[in-house]
Amino acid sequence: MKFYSVVSAIIFLVAWILILLSFFKTWYYFEITQPIDEYNTVKYSFGIGKVKTHDYHNSTANSNLDTIKFFKQFGIGEVRYNEFLSASVGFAIISWVICMVQFALCVLDVIGKTSNIGRFLGIIVLIFTMLSLSIFTGFKSSLHKACLQSKVNNCDSGALKGLWSSSFVGENDYSEWGYGDGWIYMIAAFVLSFAGAIYNILFFNKNREDD
Repeated sequence: MKFYSVVSAIIFLVAWILILLSFFKTWYYFEITQPIDEYNTVKYSFGIGKVKTHDYHNSTANSNLDTIKFFKQFGIGEVRYNEFLSASVGFAIISWVICMVQFALCVLDVIGKTSNIGRFLGIIVLIFTMLSLSIFTGFKSSLHKACLQSKVNNCDSGALKGLWSSSFVGENDYSEWGYGDGWIYMIAAFVLSFAGAIYNILFFNKNREDD
């Protein structure tokens, strides 16, 4: 049995699972605490195509709106969030599929059916996970621009400043915003694919006896 390919199979199987889990988790959040009603806290969780509103003190205010309706309630018109998310998720899906192919090639290598493609396929997983992560961060700059174009008064001030801010991660006196669990899972998948890509270049299709 080729020990090195077993390790590679485990690395890309875990990356595959992490990418899959990211599709069911929040990719971004904005949480605001207002100094009224005993510091009422509201959290907006951005998933794939939906924004979930969770009011910690008033459950009747909870909602699960599609992103267009969510932004329109604040007076923001053309928002490209869905475009950034679709591109990011699209690259994540490609990474997920290639991870599955890489895992299959590792299994085939373990049973003796070798293929040199597996030595370099991890690099492609790495590239697409990196694209998925980097593209998604661009939606905040687009959101800030959309806010300014909609002539909303609180784009750069007020309680919702962080929501419209061009910074991907941040906090102020009453709010904080940043990446959710889904994006963290993609970060973990990226790290694993980076390690797996290097590992495969060095050890794929190799026996311990060859050392």
